[in-house]
Amino acid sequence: MVDRKLKKGIKPVPDERSLIIAEPAANTIPKVCLVDMDSDVLSLLKQKRYDCTIATLGGEVETPKNRPGMQSFLRPQVQLPSNLHEFHVVVVDLAMNEVVDEVEARADLKNTSGKKAYALVSSYPEQVFNSKGFGAQRFSHEIREVLERESVVVIFAAENHNVHYDLAEIGMHGTNIVQQLDCDTLRLCDGIKNFKNKFGRTVQLYKENTRFHSLLGKYLDGAMYEVFFYPHTVFKNGKSEPDENFVPLLTNAAGEVVGYAVFVNKGAVFVLPQITKKPDFLVELFDELAAIFPEVLPYNGMFGWLDDGSCSLPGEEDIRKERAEIEAKFVADIAENEAALDGLRKELNFLRVMLSGTGDELVVAVRDYLIWLGYSSAKTMDEHSEDVLEEDIQVELEPGLLVIEVKGIGGTSKDKECAQISKIKNRRQEERKAWDVTALYIVNHQRYVSPKLRTNPPFTENQIKDAQLDKRGLITTYQLYNAYLDIVRGLVTKGDVRKQLLEIGHVKITPPELIEIGIVKEVFQQGRIAILQLGEATVSLGTKLYVLKNDAYEVREIIGLKLNDLDMNECTGGEVGIQLDAAIRKGSQIYMSAFAI
Repeated sequence: MVDRKLKKGIKPVPDERSLIIAEPAANTIPKVCLVDMDSDVLSLLKQKRYDCTIATLGGEVETPKNRPGMQSFLRPQVQLPSNLHEFHVVVVDLAMNEVVDEVEARADLKNTSGKKAYALVSSYPEQVFNSKGFGAQRFSHEIREVLERESVVVIFAAENHNVHYDLAEIGMHGTNIVQQLDCDTLRLCDGIKNFKNKFGRTVQLYKENTRFHSLLGKYLDGAMYEVFFYPHTVFKNGKSEPDENFVPLLTNAAGEVVGYAVFVNKGAVFVLPQITKKPDFLVELFDELAAIFPEVLPYNGMFGWLDDGSCSLPGEEDIRKERAEIEAKFVADIAENEAALDGLRKELNFLRVMLSGTGDELVVAVRDYLIWLGYSSAKTMDEHSEDVLEEDIQVELEPGLLVIEVKGIGGTSKDKECAQISKIKNRRQEERKAWDVTALYIVNHQRYVSPKLRTNPPFTENQIKDAQLDKRGLITTYQLYNAYLDIVRGLVTKGDVRKQLLEIGHVKITPPELIEIGIVKEVFQQGRIAILQLGEATVSLGTKLYVLKNDAYEVREIIGLKLNDLDMNECTGGEVGIQLDAAIRKGSQIYMSAFAI
């Protein structure tokens, strides 16, 4: 209804003939619509013989008003080709924002026929009118027909703005608001669903490889994002499941999706952050997509047929055959690798759940971990009484009993949560008529955050002191995860970990034969050179150091030593410069094997 009203009495949107950039030598397919794209994009695509048409969603209109009650009646700034449904490729850059004077946007009633006209209203105190939201809504209606057949839509996303519009009817008796709209500038098609504004400059490839990784990786230098997107889901079999048509391509440092591809009907929609060198990127993207959409991009740019094998050179067919064999082997190897990775994830799924889960799922994962650790008697307390507080896990010891409370939370633990296991411990001791019950609180804290970015340890000084007084232990699932890695590396044994889990206060899993020799004071060369104040310890070239940071151990080897600016093979005591085979961070605690001192 809105579009029909706006076509009456308002300057009409230019048709395709007024928007098209004349290029006699252009290929007839694909027809490319460039919406708010920089002129450099247009210039390069024309060189590559693409048939391009420019368009706009509209930008900002300067509408100065100096007193209450002032209003401006404006026509929509959106200009789309009247035959957008005939286009094969549409590219939109939401970061582009042209500012125009009110004179250029004012609703013109000179050519109005009939007794009514329609316009958008800008009222005091608004000084700048954002017309892009209205353009985005109109675009979202018209792009649907494009996506009903094979097509490609590329959207360079920018910060979303929710804009309110009043649609006025101008008649012989005055002006009335006949419709109100709230439009998002980012809702351009059905391929864009849930999102949230967030700015950042760390844009990286998604962890799972796609055919576009190599291309995208070339253009990430200087990239930035202003919004991230929630993965799409579909409702199947009575529950919400991941949408198989949604393919993440790029993420930010937090792992949130900032670029993706998704199929909408028969069309492919690419939603990307703001990247550098858009002209070159689009040319390469179209070349890549030619293999997927040969009817949409039949010429693959200028003279694409020279490289598609239809006019092969002598010996080219043999080389192409060899390449096909290499690619087939690569695909088979990748499939085998993926199968191995899937098998490993299933086998060790309890480790993944320990870092992400909550509730019963987390309890079962911790129980499986304890069984792997050697506590064969570990069991979940499945039948909880609603009236009596029960532990989550029981482990029979020789002698004694270990009672465990397990929690998965979005933040850090409150004092009450840490201390809850004490009541259960006391009750079990009374039942057993013995003082051989050990209590342990295990928490998967800040579970929505990558473990290395969490607060480690998450316990306050008072929580640790209270645990020591109550003779109970506190530990995180991230510590248990790291202990698993240390066991696999031979740094500790399962017996060492079982013994240390029975300690009180903040339980720390440490190799029993290690001795601390210092704390890193400064680092240089991206952490590969550390300044360390040695005690009485002696270190030499080849010495293995054990680095503790955020409750996790890593092994480093000394490959260089300096004392008073002199190269040394061995140093004892004093402040020394140590060159390591891998980076470490300032403040790391450094340990050595007791046998090496």
